[in-house]
Amino acid sequence: MKIFLTIIISTFLQVAMAKNLSDSCLSSLKKNSFSLYSNKYSKAFTLLFKGNEFVLGTDSSYLLTNSKVALESECSKMTFVPTPSRIVLLSSTIIEVFSELGLLDKIYGISEKKYLYKSENRLPKAYDLGQMPKAERLLSMSPDFIFAYESPSLESLYDKLSLFKIPVLKINDFKEKHPLGRAELRIVVASIMGKAQTGISIFEKIDKEYQSLKSQVKSKKNVLLGDQLSHGPWRKIGAGTDFGQIVRDAGGSDVLGDFKEDLLNPEVILSKVKDIDIWLPQNNVTKLSALQNRTSFMREFVKAINFPVATYSNRLDLNGGTEFWDRAMMRPDILLRDLITLMNMGKNSNGNKLTWYKVIR
Repeated sequence: MKIFLTIIISTFLQVAMAKNLSDSCLSSLKKNSFSLYSNKYSKAFTLLFKGNEFVLGTDSSYLLTNSKVALESECSKMTFVPTPSRIVLLSSTIIEVFSELGLLDKIYGISEKKYLYKSENRLPKAYDLGQMPKAERLLSMSPDFIFAYESPSLESLYDKLSLFKIPVLKINDFKEKHPLGRAELRIVVASIMGKAQTGISIFEKIDKEYQSLKSQVKSKKNVLLGDQLSHGPWRKIGAGTDFGQIVRDAGGSDVLGDFKEDLLNPEVILSKVKDIDIWLPQNNVTKLSALQNRTSFMREFVKAINFPVATYSNRLDLNGGTEFWDRAMMRPDILLRDLITLMNMGKNSNGNKLTWYKVIR
């Protein structure tokens, strides 16, 4: 029997393995040849699978499954989720998963489509929902599944959707502290789309490549991360973030790592100029002058530097869409390769081997 319930599920909490799977439930599923996936980095989900059949647990009290066999098991609060065919994405960071699974044609709506890289070619069916999607427009697409994320500004939308019994799964990949934790969440998306084994296989290849690249790093470079907010403090990138981790794995040492604050007096940066080997502002400007002309401090700072500056502006379209945000979060192996290349560039290197980054100085 198919059970349709409204599902508002948040996957960002660091839940214990098999938190909402009882011993009898686990035993029953294993008797039916389901295998327990062993999470490597993310603790945000529990997965049992048999081929492309799955039982998925998050911090929700409900278990999700596409298996009729699992419905007959000794697991309580089991919700049947048939493989979706009309998807809405409220975050572009998981679009890479749909691309690698060959399922871009299943996406009928996406937030801020105009900022996606070459979106008209890749997503001809998808309607641009804008920054703040309206429930009426979203419902008019007749979605059978929505991939979302946690945001106070979107909670009222989720409340409205719950009245119409549309499954909403929150994939809060930005909460993961390791880049491979983010990448591992592709397994959740792939499972929902009926391709659990494919998702696991792709992740394992990414993990293997990431570890291989990391093992080749032999030297350290002092990296300046972030830039100045408009006429305000310098915004650094926290050491506890997934990007901070991948920079370290690439051989980068954060020159601002000793500061616990995320917002710093810009004058502190000037005192560190002699220690810096490379600067990653983490934006998509294509010319150094775009940074230099922002504030009076930035004008003085740029004049004082004598090291490379790189932004993720190598793949931009005419509308300002950048491929970095569409792919890099789910492909940390490629991102790590880019960062390692940047860390090891000589003064005469032109960065031709870079995927997303471009050296603007």
